[in-house]
Amino acid sequence: MTLSTLQPLAVACTKTYFEIFGCEGFKGQSKLAVSIFEEGHPCVPKIIPNYQFREDKTREVMAFLRKPRGGLYIFGPTGSGKTSLIRQINARLNWPTLSVTCTGRTEFSSLVGGFQLVSEQPGLPPSTKFVYGPLAIAAKIGGTLILNEWDLVDPSETMGLNDLQD
Repeated sequence: MTLSTLQPLAVACTKTYFEIFGCEGFKGQSKLAVSIFEEGHPCVPKIIPNYQFREDKTREVMAFLRKPRGGLYIFGPTGSGKTSLIRQINARLNWPTLSVTCTGRTEFSSLVGGFQLVSEQPGLPPSTKFVYGPLAIAAKIGGTLILNEWDLVDPSETMGLNDLQD
């Protein structure tokens, strides 16, 4: 998968929240509809068939996706379903999702990308090429980037994302 081969998403159809998530609280609310993208993108998460969506959390995430402002910060204890909620919402929308587990050593450049020595084939001498990071790829394709453990990243590195939130 290279950045040049990934294309922006195309809308396939529109469905109501109830049709997508099955939450009883969405039943009869036909105004709550969202676009479903075409299938087949390699970064779309796999659907967990019996996943149970919590209506309150699903409603919050969908409100953000309808009118995103900056980033969406979800917090909670380990294993509470933060990442799986986003991945399963995106799976049902056919929305590409990339994920990075951050550490205290995560650098902004590792998210955006940078120049690296790359060999096209084993045995050939490497050349310097720009390799796009997950943030650049998600921006190019209109996908979601999940930054797990974001609070571990050094604040001086997080400053690079400020311009993206405007």
